[in-house]
Amino acid sequence: MSEFKLSEDKISYICKELEIKESNEKALVEDLYRDFCYFYHKVRVQHLSSIVAALEYHVRKSNNKKDFRIVIREMKNSNSKNAVSFLNWGENGEYRYEIAIPTGLNDDIKLRNIVAHELSHLFFQMNCLHGDTTADLAENHYLVDKMADVLGIFTILERTDFYKDKAPKMCHDKWENIVSDFTQMSKARKFLKNPLKGTVR
Repeated sequence: MSEFKLSEDKISYICKELEIKESNEKALVEDLYRDFCYFYHKVRVQHLSSIVAALEYHVRKSNNKKDFRIVIREMKNSNSKNAVSFLNWGENGEYRYEIAIPTGLNDDIKLRNIVAHELSHLFFQMNCLHGDTTADLAENHYLVDKMADVLGIFTILERTDFYKDKAPKMCHDKWENIVSDFTQMSKARKFLKNPLKGTVR
């Protein structure tokens, strides 16, 4: 297990460094630890979530659809090994792209590839299928699927490069250094009159 993996044994060190001393405040940290682990467990299985967020933003800005969103869910009552996707472009007042992935597929690499392929269909449609001149291209399902594979490969290559080569350059060698970063930030921060409105510098 990575030394950076969040675990309960790190809580006391974090509390000490951030000068959290009161028992009720320590108890709050324990509660936050439990709640965050529950939340983050779901984040881990949201394949390509950063690409989903970026593509949502791209479609919103390019098409002036501020409520557009991408939804990934499991299929219901289906034995399909392939995913399906649907673009809802304003029916019922909704703007969304829905990806239904096979139920019970436990292969994370395959699931990530499936999601990348389906997201690529949306990217291809938003960027390549415009105007009357693309009608023939849109009808060529073989070519559209191949282009989604090409874009899926592009996506996975870039994400793999990010995690293997770029992300380590943004990381510390020791987990304690992360705690130190936040300790330093807290020393320069003013206390908030209304904490729900965010940080005041």
